[in-house]
Amino acid sequence: MHSRTEPIVDQVAHTLGELMRFWGFRDVLGRIWGLLYLSPEPVTPEQICSRLKISRGNVSVALAEMQRWGAVKRVRTPGQRTSAFVAETDLWKTISRVYRERERYEAERAQAAFAQALEAVAALPAGEAGSKAFIAPRLRRLQTLSGLATQFLDRLTEPSGIRRAAALGLVFKIQSAMTRPEE
Repeated sequence: MHSRTEPIVDQVAHTLGELMRFWGFRDVLGRIWGLLYLSPEPVTPEQICSRLKISRGNVSVALAEMQRWGAVKRVRTPGQRTSAFVAETDLWKTISRVYRERERYEAERAQAAFAQALEAVAALPAGEAGSKAFIAPRLRRLQTLSGLATQFLDRLTEPSGIRRAAALGLVFKIQSAMTRPEE
C-alpha cells in the first residue's frame, strides 16, 4: 500500500465499519473487509492487525466469519508460509449470501411470531371482539408485508437476472400492502 493512499483506505475502512455497525454487525468486519477490498495484494492477518490496530484474536474471528459468508477468501502467496486474504469483489454475491445466511432467518422468525400472535388473537374470548377486530387486521398486514418483503429479497438475491426482474413487481405489492386502508 502506498503511503499517500493509506489515509484514504483508512477512512473508507472506518466508514465501512460504521455501516456494518449500523446494520447490526461488528464494525471490525467492515474495517477488515474495506482494507482487503482496497488492497491490490493479498493481506496477511499480521498486516491487518498492524494496520487496523486490532488484536490477532479479533482478526482471526472476523476473518473466519467473513469466510463463512464468502466475503473474503484465503489465498496462498507463492514463497510465503502464511496465508493471506483478499476481499470478494462481487458485492452483489456477498450481499446475497449474507442475506440468505443471516437476514432471512430473522424475517422467517418475524413471520412465525406474527402468525402466532394472530392465532392468539383468534383464540381470545368473545368479550374481546373489539380488540380482535382492531388487532387482527393489523397483524395480517404485518404478516403480509413481511412475507412480501421476504419474497422480494429472495428474488432480488437469486443469481438469475430474471428472478431479480420479478422482484420489481413485488415492490408494487409491498407498497400496496403498506399504504392500503386497514380492513
